[in-house]
Amino acid sequence: MSGDERWAQIITAETPRDGNWIDLPEDLRSTLVAFAAGPGLVRADEVRPGTGRVRVEVRTSDGGARRWERHLDEDDVAETYAELVTYLHEAGVAPPPRWYRWSLLAPEELTAEDLERRLNLLPEQGGDRMTSAQYAARVCDLVTGLVRPSVP
Repeated sequence: MSGDERWAQIITAETPRDGNWIDLPEDLRSTLVAFAAGPGLVRADEVRPGTGRVRVEVRTSDGGARRWERHLDEDDVAETYAELVTYLHEAGVAPPPRWYRWSLLAPEELTAEDLERRLNLLPEQGGDRMTSAQYAARVCDLVTGLVRPSVP
């Protein structure tokens, strides 16, 4: 199955209403987690202009900073999607057709914090020489083991 076919299945799959749905962080790795979990275990919510907010910080001449939030615009969405495509390409994974926010159907005992902690340990386990593809394989192995455990 091609990456495009897998994404089509993931994005269009029926998912249960109930369960331990974890909202994944809005980072590039979450798309890799969604790919690893596969159809029926993730929900996709397309990110479009105006559907989220971005924090803006501008340094002032006196050394201070001005901060505010604004709605995502078309440039934000296009720029983030381009970063996502590059990230997944380096990992050897086909990108989804657009940028999405993801929710993962996790076992009842798994919390969002526990998932993040486990994912954050991966780069340390691989050392400095881990390639993007090796890291992606580790993420996929971890997620697959958590959401699709083997049955004895």
